[in-house]
Amino acid sequence: MSGWRRALGSRTFVAGALLVTLIALVAAFAPWLAPHSPTAQDLTAGLQPPSAEHLFGTDQLGRDVFSRVLFAARVDLGIALAAAVTPFIVGVAAGLVSGYFGRGTDWVISRVTDTVIAFPFYVLVIAIVFAVGAGATGIIAAFALVGWVGYARVIRAL
Repeated sequence: MSGWRRALGSRTFVAGALLVTLIALVAAFAPWLAPHSPTAQDLTAGLQPPSAEHLFGTDQLGRDVFSRVLFAARVDLGIALAAAVTPFIVGVAAGLVSGYFGRGTDWVISRVTDTVIAFPFYVLVIAIVFAVGAGATGIIAAFALVGWVGYARVIRAL
């Protein structure tokens, strides 16, 4: 219980939790909050500035940018969740295999871990996204291939 008390005493934690909750609520209620369909096109209203009709304006095809932002929160949260959970699963599995089997298996996994750690995190992520391709799959794959090492080291040490 003291962990929760300490977390709630942190203004940074509270601000981050409120922001994530707000984004999750916006994503959940996007169909009711959006003033227009995010895919409806009006070619005569392309690239309009913000107004009472279109809070964030319109894009090249006349689509309401505000509605598109609201619906994009769903996709973004899904990618963020997958990009956080996938490295955790890969890292825990690698750490468990390394710690359980030991010897040669541990040596190989430890060398792979050391090699991944030797490169800057975001440089590797950018290189993998470039190689795999942009999009949700590329982002999730990049974070899974680079972000697992911390989890693997901790689980292996335990």
